[in-house]
Amino acid sequence: MCDLHFACMQVRFYRNGDAHFAGLSYPVSAERHRTLDALLEDLTHTIICDRTLPLGVRFLYAADTGRRVMTLDQLKDGASYVCSTRPQFRRINYARICVDRPSRSPQVGVCTSETT
Repeated sequence: MCDLHFACMQVRFYRNGDAHFAGLSYPVSAERHRTLDALLEDLTHTIICDRTLPLGVRFLYAADTGRRVMTLDQLKDGASYVCSTRPQFRRINYARICVDRPSRSPQVGVCTSETT
């Protein structure tokens, strides 16, 4: 969890266009993530998925508006954001994913290959 000595917020991250990923609740702190690039790199290693993020996390968008996040100052505590490899936001109702169906992944943030 976050230390009380520096600013910390809890936000939820989704994968762009992935209607089966219920999102990842993630602490973002000024101490750990000094730049947006540091956060993107951290998210790349946290929500790895070759299908939806083949080149890692390169862009962040506000889940409700689709506006691109350019700086850490734009992040709001309790808000939801969409991670993307490409500069194209796929508009789906990300907020309903958690309610309607659970993530297919056994661990939040990890893609698994389904075998039959």
